[in-house]
Amino acid sequence: MSRMHKEKLLFIKMIRDERVIRHLNQETLAHILNVTQSIISKNESGDRQMDFLELRNFCMALGIKLDVFVKKFEKELRKLKNQ
Repeated sequence: MSRMHKEKLLFIKMIRDERVIRHLNQETLAHILNVTQSIISKNESGDRQMDFLELRNFCMALGIKLDVFVKKFEKELRKLKNQ
């Protein structure tokens, strides 16, 4: 598996986990973000990739600071590289 694919899978897992931790279903998060549930589903399945502004809005909607999310992502990436 390529490094890029591993990174993408990690990102997908993290965005889904952040939603689930907050006990939100895809439909509720979609409503908060003013997008369709299909967009959330595609983001979480990897069929669609968020751009930077979408990630920022996602973080704001879940009450996560963007820099905290990025730092967490980088920390998890380092763990992957050390495996």
